Amino acid sequence: KVARAIERDIPAKRRAIVVNQGRDDLNRAEELAKAGGIEAARGLAEAVKAKYPELKRDADRLLSRMSRLRRSQQREQEREVMARVNDLLKANRVKEAEKLIDRFLAGPLKDNEALTAAKSKIGEKYAEAELAKARDLFDKGDISGAQRVLQEITAPSKKVAAQVDRLLNFEIPRRVREIRIAEGRQQLKRAEGLLSENKFSAARNIARGIKASYPA
Repeated sequence: KVARAIERDIPAKRRAIVVNQGRDDLNRAEELAKAGGIEAARGLAEAVKAKYPELKRDADRLLSRMSRLRRSQQREQEREVMARVNDLLKANRVKEAEKLIDRFLAGPLKDNEALTAAKSKIGEKYAEAELAKARDLFDKGDISGAQRVLQEITAPSKKVAAQVDRLLNFEIPRRVREIRIAEGRQQLKRAEGLLSENKFSAARNIARGIKASYPA
């Protein structure tokens, strides 16, 4: 009996005490999870699973419950964030909505599909609004302002990207040429007026300047 106690009973009791410590850790992990500390709870449960083979099944069940709880919390957080985003968009605070999404994608809702899709949609809508702003500036003759807005447009859709490219590389250069030609013609009229007044030297200087500056 003494030998049996030394060889089996005492080690078994000691192991039972140690395993009970593991059960206490699992209970603590469950409480942490309920309080919102999912990551800390998961780490503790994984440690118990690795240290106490007898508690592997219990640890796995707890980890499974934590995974379900985490998904539920993420869905709830996703709904809350999207509601805030929609409120910001209704108030036309597009940049704030985009920053809010970025903050959650970089943190608790990393790789969230709904937020990623919302960010893409916001980016496209913002690009469309900026394109309209650039077009309005262009139509009003503010060429440099239109160029500045167009060059700052990011994440456009293919349709918007094509329109930005057309404005920057075709319509604006054409308008600039037209403006320069009109300016050259005005200078030419001025030279003709000077010529009619027999101010040949001044007229010649203007004509030479026109020839150098306005090849068209």
